[in-house]
Amino acid sequence: MSYEPKVLINQLPIVKWFIYHLTYYRVISKAYKERQLQNEFRKLTSDAHLLRATINWCMVFGADSNPTHWKRLSSTKSQAHDESFRDGLLTALGISEDQWKRYGTSMREFRDKYAAHRELDFASPVPSFDTALQVAFYYDQWVRKIISPDTIAEPALESFARSLQKSEGRKARFLHILRAFPDVSNILILHGRRDARFPRCGQSGQQVMRVDNYPRS
Repeated sequence: MSYEPKVLINQLPIVKWFIYHLTYYRVISKAYKERQLQNEFRKLTSDAHLLRATINWCMVFGADSNPTHWKRLSSTKSQAHDESFRDGLLTALGISEDQWKRYGTSMREFRDKYAAHRELDFASPVPSFDTALQVAFYYDQWVRKIISPDTIAEPALESFARSLQKSEGRKARFLHILRAFPDVSNILILHGRRDARFPRCGQSGQQVMRVDNYPRS
């Protein structure tokens, strides 16, 4: 199936950034609760990651009008393209089309009424981000099939998410030790160590791309 490379090179990083932000939110929040930390910096940082994760997810899986929506990947805008994603997603997640629509609505409302904007009387619960994460994993599997024989020079997002969770969890525990024993803070060398979170896949194909190009200010 033909696809739009310009859409892909913007769409795929957004999904990966969603995983970054959700992981950081969960790691920081877990440390905050387990250690009963009363620190506004950590709280505001974790909340900011969740709000950013919401916005990124909705850029690809929210309103069809978004230029980075998953439907925009097809260069032919065919019904078969839309059905291949939706049917596979419902099967992978074990949900009905109605459940998928309701979940998408809850995520968009959280984005529109709380994360990106703010309605004064908004009181709906935060949607389950476990489902959002599974949608991202399915998208990654689906998009690799869509662009074949072209390839993506990155590990699967599900594998990447596990590695990131493990890596950031270790850092959080280490920083807690430094907080408890400030005299050893001079051994902190995280910033001087090579970041190995982006192993390069030796895949072959007509087009090889990396997606960890997060824009820097």
